[in-house]
Amino acid sequence: MRVVSTPRALSLLIVVVGILWSASTYAVTVLIDQFEVQRNGANFFTDTFSNNLTPSQEPGTFAVLGAFPDGAESGGQLTLNSDWGALTTNALGQVRQDLRTTFLTNMDPAFPSNGLTRANTIDVTATFSLVTPPGPLTNAYGIQVIDALLGQPLDRLVELDVQYNDNFGGDVIRFLLQDFVNGTITTLGFVPFAPPAGADQIELAISRPNTANNDFFGAYAFGIGGVFGSFSTFATPGALFTDTDFVRSRFIAFTAVPEPSTLLLLASGLVGLGGVAWRRRKN
Repeated sequence: MRVVSTPRALSLLIVVVGILWSASTYAVTVLIDQFEVQRNGANFFTDTFSNNLTPSQEPGTFAVLGAFPDGAESGGQLTLNSDWGALTTNALGQVRQDLRTTFLTNMDPAFPSNGLTRANTIDVTATFSLVTPPGPLTNAYGIQVIDALLGQPLDRLVELDVQYNDNFGGDVIRFLLQDFVNGTITTLGFVPFAPPAGADQIELAISRPNTANNDFFGAYAFGIGGVFGSFSTFATPGALFTDTDFVRSRFIAFTAVPEPSTLLLLASGLVGLGGVAWRRRKN
């Protein structure tokens, strides 16, 4: 009988555990009903997802990290599934499988009137179906506003998510600032995810209400049958426009990818269980 060595068995189990962790059991799936950007109090862009073309099919309007399958947009809603995302890292270098859709506003200094600039008040909102993200790792859906510098990598963003995060006790609504230059993530505010009875939607908003400063605020409101309550706003803002005159906006869904040490721990546990079963079989 062929005997598989312990190191080889461990390697195989790490692969198996990795596959299990990436399975759709841990994916975030949510519907987005509307994505809207206002500039100086007037509508700048609205997508009601009613043309049955996914963002992947509208390259002049959106840039997508990952890919939407045909048919993901239907009936006035777009399905977001983090399994359709691509691997990327956050400001701490943690790996995420991220389905990221960026609205391609102008960031060329030659055409400032075509973008979202320091001279503008800015409001970015998205309406999602009410979904509780699964654990056990950080999984989320939400929106981002990013500093956008032509020809340069991302250095800073503010983000508002509905997320499962074990560090915050489970499901929360979290507003945060990611600084890719300094490798930091700062939580600007969070509250337990506690929808009122009957709620079936949530609206997330990131706004810059005052051109005298660079403060962006996060807010959220729950909806029942299309009727939304008042917004709750996090008191602490995040600052953008750090080295650019432009920002862009996104909607996202992501699933954390476990670190190798986590997979090793899980695989080691499986090896231990397998050893117990083998000894019992021999006896």
